[in-house]
Amino acid sequence: MADATAASDPALQAPALAMIGVEGGIFGRVATTDQLLQALRGAPSHKEIP
Repeated sequence: MADATAASDPALQAPALAMIGVEGGIFGRVATTDQLLQALRGAPSHKEIP
């Protein structure tokens, strides 16, 4: 999450996040906390298997 991460060198945070989404998101996707929470609210719940 872009707003819930940090880097030991603040100048490296933005480039590191940019690298995650290169090549069409091969390595992942960067989202804000609000975007993640919204996606989780819409996700189906999983029931425990007895």
